[in-house]
Amino acid sequence: MLIDSTSHPGTVKFKLNAVSLQTLKAGSDWDEELESGRSRAVLQNVATFRAALLIWGVGRTFVVAIRRSEEIRFRCVTNARKPQLRAEVWLMGARLAIALLVMTACVGGKAVAEPYHLIPGAVPLDAGPDGNTIVLDAPDGLIVFDTGRHPEHARAILDYAKARRRPIAAIVNSHWHLDHTTGNWDIRRDYPQVKVYASNAMQGALKTYLKQSRAETDAVLADPRTPPAERDQLLRGRAVIDHPERILPDHVVTRSGRMRIAGRLLEVHLAKFAATEGDVWIYDPRTRIVIAGDLVVALVPFLDTACAQGWAKALTEIAARPFRTLIPGHGQSMRPEDFRQWSKAYHNLLGCTQSDADEKVCIAGWDKDAAKFIDDAHKTYVDQALDYYIKKRLRAPEEQKRYCKPLA
Repeated sequence: MLIDSTSHPGTVKFKLNAVSLQTLKAGSDWDEELESGRSRAVLQNVATFRAALLIWGVGRTFVVAIRRSEEIRFRCVTNARKPQLRAEVWLMGARLAIALLVMTACVGGKAVAEPYHLIPGAVPLDAGPDGNTIVLDAPDGLIVFDTGRHPEHARAILDYAKARRRPIAAIVNSHWHLDHTTGNWDIRRDYPQVKVYASNAMQGALKTYLKQSRAETDAVLADPRTPPAERDQLLRGRAVIDHPERILPDHVVTRSGRMRIAGRLLEVHLAKFAATEGDVWIYDPRTRIVIAGDLVVALVPFLDTACAQGWAKALTEIAARPFRTLIPGHGQSMRPEDFRQWSKAYHNLLGCTQSDADEKVCIAGWDKDAAKFIDDAHKTYVDQALDYYIKKRLRAPEEQKRYCKPLA
């Protein structure tokens, strides 16, 4: 359980004043009220409960619990004028004791769920990648951020929803690359009412990049030497290119702002002309989590359809959010200091490629700056990718112009 507060070593005393129970209408804006406090609330979710929050300020302590049922949520808030319950609890080791206090006081001892569920993607050396999938709880069901490429990844998402006994109410796609969107169709077949949120960047990609990719796919499929596993992957990708309605959004994100998705209020940001023509990323003030999509790729930035300067701007916008955890499009979750290091590596790479420095110097600079994110198995992969991106994207002025404006 995450508590957004200053960690107190040793023994910490919290006095709980009177507690009153108030019924709230589902979807009410209680979270907006809480955001103005000295400390920010951290919302957790369980299968049949909405969250447990702890907020404290000078001279007062609040314990808030939101209980999730099908139609109502309950809020448990301190009220000094109407004494109903008094308790004095001594907490040792801050986080564990606080978690126990919240569970006991407001959710009847039920276990508090993780703030998000990560279904990790992969960057295999012999197949196309799968992006990370992040699942959030919401009043109306589960929110799935990115759906991967391969059927096994999509099956992991569906199995998680089945285990949770909660419907998938919404999909948010960070961008149109098929390693983040192909699984939309698998989920739509099982949950026909699911709503898909994304930018409209795929419209241009279908007429340009994906059209060319479709032709290249046909050539590979015509080769009898193509391995069965690769053939299956290409056929799956070609199917969604031929039937884009399977993965296209029905809710187009056109600007940054607060948005209620499946009943949960999130900060939804649109970065224009970054990793793609339109990249959607999320900041959740409750948990202080950033879900970045491919604006952060731990191993190496995937620059296939990128506007390098727009990408740098997007990283600056992410850095302005007070997040505690960032989940990249590929790779392990990052702390703020990890993100700052990755962002520095990106800016240094960009600066190097804009100079007269030798290409190998720029690659070596990335390898050094991003060393903590590159495992031994992918070192050659990273260097080869950078060799391609520097020649074909970063030092190819016409390509940069192409991807820094609408593709359509």
